[in-house]
Amino acid sequence: MKDIILLLLREYGERISSSMIKIDLTKIKKLLNLSESQIEENFNLLSYIGILEYDKPSAFSNVQLITDRVDSRYLQVDAKKLEKTKLHRQKRLEKVVEYADTTNCRFKFILDYFGENVKYYRCGKCDNCLNKKHNSEPMINYLEEIIIKTLHENKRSLKVNRLYPVLSGKSKAVTARSFTTFGTCAHYSKQDVQQALDRLLTQKKVFIKSDLLFLNENGLSTLTDFFEEVETEDSLNGYESNLILFNELRAQRKLASTKYLQPANLICSDSILREIAEKKPDTPSKLFDIKGFSQRMFNKVGEDFLFVIKEFLKMSENQKIPNKKSVPKDLTQTISLINKGYRLEDIANIMKLPVSLVSLQIESIIEYQPDIVIEKLFDTKELRQILDKLNTSNLDIKELKAELPHNISYAKIRIMLTKKRLSEEN
Repeated sequence: MKDIILLLLREYGERISSSMIKIDLTKIKKLLNLSESQIEENFNLLSYIGILEYDKPSAFSNVQLITDRVDSRYLQVDAKKLEKTKLHRQKRLEKVVEYADTTNCRFKFILDYFGENVKYYRCGKCDNCLNKKHNSEPMINYLEEIIIKTLHENKRSLKVNRLYPVLSGKSKAVTARSFTTFGTCAHYSKQDVQQALDRLLTQKKVFIKSDLLFLNENGLSTLTDFFEEVETEDSLNGYESNLILFNELRAQRKLASTKYLQPANLICSDSILREIAEKKPDTPSKLFDIKGFSQRMFNKVGEDFLFVIKEFLKMSENQKIPNKKSVPKDLTQTISLINKGYRLEDIANIMKLPVSLVSLQIESIIEYQPDIVIEKLFDTKELRQILDKLNTSNLDIKELKAELPHNISYAKIRIMLTKKRLSEEN
């Protein structure tokens, strides 16, 4: 014990006699050549006889306050700041997950995170850029939609090994031809489809069980083309009509969700909304005929839904166009992509065709449907530059190309010239 007391005085001086100090047991053990248990025994004995006060180290993590404890009466907690800090750190964690899951250039992801908007940037060094088969975001989105639509048509499930044969059109099964998506991905490789499927699995929009691929509600809610497409003009218009009404009903449901402070799907599920959009009930009794629609739903959104449906039916009746030209069957995919707002380059990428050939298809579509909206095919700045030239001059296509910036192709100029000519004729 004498050796321990002398060592403490030599190492820590007079401070040890006036206040509690933290000592290094490992150092003391080494200097005195004693075991840990012997040191513990000596300290406990010195504490027992009153020579020193010894607090045994805890085996658990502990916190040491560096300032005086605040009286609870004066304690102030900034709840808003704590919540803000929590949300900020949660978002940062989510970004880490997004970075791990992204199929785009990883360095571009980092640049976007720090506020640098570098469209179409690729570093050429990360694993995604070095991947031999690098697919664009619009292409992956398109393939995801095709996969979801295929599962939806087959009662939300399909054998995994049947998916690519159906989409590529290589399946010899008679039932495969009943899919509206049969052969729509003939120009895509199996790896392309697999990449889109992998992302759907990561996003938990589909899942695999016992070699079967299933579509869940999360995947179904993202489906744009949720109505069966056929090749006649009336059914195509019906599909578009249903989709527009569906989105209007969803907007009305969102208002009710905010009003009643309840999740939107609790107010009325997407599956019920789809049936309402398809059947378009215009009376309370017809609305109650919709499977799953209850009195509780009617109390919250019933009258609003009926008003939206009636206004929609009235507007649709007023906008009917008789004797409209039918659209060639081989252009329906291009029309679908135009209506979804894809840019010209993205459509060419998705269809794996030259931009010049796609532009010729679009010109044909404009011939059949002069009222089709094509503005989203162009970058906003490019569209403004082309329109400015078309509205202020009567130049031919070569003269327009010479006057416009070099990045604006002949294909884009031809599309706008066709649109302008047919708009003037009609």
